[in-house]
Amino acid sequence: TYLPLAKPYVWTAGNHDTPTITNTMKGIPGVTVLDNQFTMVDGIVIGGFPDPASTSLSPDSVSDEHMKEVAQNILGMVEGHSPLPFIVAVHDPREAANLPGKVPVVVNGHTHHEDVSVEDGTVFLDAGTTGGGGLRSFNGQTESPSSLQVLYISRNPLKLEAVDSISIYGFSQEFSVTRHVFRPDEGSAAMPGMTAGQTVPRTVPTG
Repeated sequence: TYLPLAKPYVWTAGNHDTPTITNTMKGIPGVTVLDNQFTMVDGIVIGGFPDPASTSLSPDSVSDEHMKEVAQNILGMVEGHSPLPFIVAVHDPREAANLPGKVPVVVNGHTHHEDVSVEDGTVFLDAGTTGGGGLRSFNGQTESPSSLQVLYISRNPLKLEAVDSISIYGFSQEFSVTRHVFRPDEGSAAMPGMTAGQTVPRTVPTG
């Protein structure tokens, strides 16, 4: 496996991953696999929770009922961890259903669609897909771009200040960058020392 950046990687399994893939990732130097666990990277506590489908070889999707149980279990682990995680990473957004207002930042995948939203002060980030959605670009009317997000985090106290959403369009050889800037009460949910009610610009296009 080729990892292009000489930085620590934190990884949690998605619905198309398997126990074999998870074990392979655990053997790669520089990669921390979070399997219902927490880790600290440069002073930032991250919790990672895999898609339940990654523990099975069955092609069946996970039911809404099962996901509700998973979401409740994740909430219990997050609230029971000290210190509170700053970032919680899940694959399926349904896993984070109980986290609005509980943690500053939630990152998820699964949708193959880049998105930034805020609920009860918690910033939800979907980076989209680094693979352009596979063959979706050929089957749809429009291209599914490859995408990523870059987070800007301040300290004392920890707060998500902004995120750059980058989309790369392979067919047209174009790219775009959009910067989302968050208010003082966003990206700091349940974190001490923040003052609500102040305002800053929400979204600033940068290219």
